[in-house]
Amino acid sequence: MKSFSSKSLLIIAHGSRLDKANEEIKQLTKYLAKEIKGVTVAYSFLELTKPSIEEATKTLIQRGAKKIYLYPHFLTEGRHVDKDIPTIINSLKKLHPQILFRKTEYLGKSPFFFEYIRDNMQNFLSD
Repeated sequence: MKSFSSKSLLIIAHGSRLDKANEEIKQLTKYLAKEIKGVTVAYSFLELTKPSIEEATKTLIQRGAKKIYLYPHFLTEGRHVDKDIPTIINSLKKLHPQILFRKTEYLGKSPFFFEYIRDNMQNFLSD
């Protein structure tokens, strides 16, 4: 049986009607769960598939989470990152005041993401 930490990382992805797209998020979750020690890693979807952010959060809390870090796995700060996700997090804070919720920066905000694109394009264009 997997051990459970009171500190959790919840990946928030958009969600897709295509199973293979959702499977990529599940694979990312498995990878991070293996690589990040002392943290329980789970996934959720904003729409189109399950579990929702609320459902995944409920499961984490039922399993003993006291701190939940929410990572929006989005490329840009569109409506979902700017409004929808913060609205859901605020609702969760009201519903579970005993839990610490913290939202990380979204993927596209990371300077490492820009470096990855640069390096990948330099390799691609170097033929």
